[in-house]
Parts: sequence; C-alpha cells; structure tokens
Amino acid sequence: MSIFLKGNRFVVEVKYCKTDEKDADDKGKAAKALEAALDAAVDQIRSKDYAAPFREALKTTTGVAIAVRGRNEVAVRFFEP
Repeated sequence: MSIFLKGNRFVVEVKYCKTDEKDADDKGKAAKALEAALDAAVDQIRSKDYAAPFREALKTTTGVAIAVRGRNEVAVRFFEP
C-alpha cells in the first residue's frame, strides 16, 4: 500500500504473525515472531521495489513494515526502501 500524506510518501506492508496456541503466552517467542514478520515485510518492499515509482519522480519515500499478532500486539519499523 502507498500513502501520500502532506508531501510525504510511505510504502507500507502489513504482515500477520501466526504463533501456535501453546506459544501464545510466551513473550520471547511472540517477540521473535513479530521481528520475523517485520523482516519479511521489509524484504518484500525491497525485493519487489515498491518505492521505485517514487524514486523516479524524485520523491522522498519512507518504508513502513507493520507486524500484527492477535488483537493487541503490533510492531512497526520505519526504514529507507
């Protein structure tokens, strides 16, 4: 997804993070799963070069990776795509 907000361009990828029911209460495993989902989102934005149209137009772009686990856990990473 691309978002244009007051002259800024954001390329966003959201990943849903699955964990086993038995691991649902293990905070260490949950944190690792969220981190892995963030890495996957960053890799997808970069490998598919979603920011290319904005670079060609000489626009500043920020990558945003979002990982969601369940209803209450969200992790966000901002990066240069």
